[in-house]
Amino acid sequence: LYTKRMSLQEILKINAEKDAIAISNKFAYKFHEYLIQNIIIHKKFMSQASFIHETLNCCNYVRDHISEIQAKNLFSQAFPHVFSITLNTKEIIQQHFSFVIHYCENRNRLRDTAESIKQYTEYLEKLKKLETDFPDLKIQIQYAEAYVYNRVFVSGKIEGEIGRYFLQLKRSIQLSHKYKFFDILFENYFDAANIYFQDNRHVEKGVRLLKKGFEYFEKMPRTTKEKFIVNYYSKKILYYL
Repeated sequence: LYTKRMSLQEILKINAEKDAIAISNKFAYKFHEYLIQNIIIHKKFMSQASFIHETLNCCNYVRDHISEIQAKNLFSQAFPHVFSITLNTKEIIQQHFSFVIHYCENRNRLRDTAESIKQYTEYLEKLKKLETDFPDLKIQIQYAEAYVYNRVFVSGKIEGEIGRYFLQLKRSIQLSHKYKFFDILFENYFDAANIYFQDNRHVEKGVRLLKKGFEYFEKMPRTTKEKFIVNYYSKKILYYL
C-alpha cells in the first residue's frame, strides 16, 4: 500500500472496507494518513461532495479508533481543501455541514474551543448567505443554524464561559421552537439545565428545564429517539437524584 501509486477506485474501496482489513495498531495511523493523502491527490477526479464525504470518513475513523490528537492532524490536512469548496449544491452543503461539525467537535474534545468557536462563527455567516442563495433549502439551513448556535454555547461551556455565549443558546431555542426542531430543543434544554446545577443554588430551575427536555424527547420520531437514548437516561438519573 505505501509503495504503490493507487487508483481512485482502489482508494475508495479501501476507505469503504477498511473495517474488514486487519491493520496492526502499530501501523493504523500511518495507514490512514496515507489514505487521506491519496484522497486529496485524487480530489480533482471526484465530485466535491464525495471528496468531503471520503475525507470525513477517514478522519472520523481515526478519531473513534485511534485518538483525537491524531485525528486532529488528518482534519488539519483536509481542512483547507474542504473549506475552499464553493457551497453551490445541496449535496455539497450537506457534506460540508457534517465536516464542520465533526472538525469542531474533535477540537472540543481536545479543549481547543477557541478554534471551534472561530469556525462555528464563520460558518454561521456562510449559512446566512445560503439562506438567500438556496430558498428551497430554508428549513435545512435553519436547522443547521439552530444546531451550530447550540454547539457554540457548548464550546463556551467547555471553555468555562457559559454567560458569554448564553445568547447563542437562546437563539438556538428560538429557531428550534419556530421550526419544531425537537431534537435540538431536547439538547438545548438539557444544556440549559446544566447551568443551574453547577452551584446547586437554582436546582428547581434546572429540574424544570430537564422536564422540558423530556417533553421534547417524547415528540421526536422513534428513530431519532434511538440516537439520543443514552443522553435521555443519563438525564433521567440526574432528574431523580
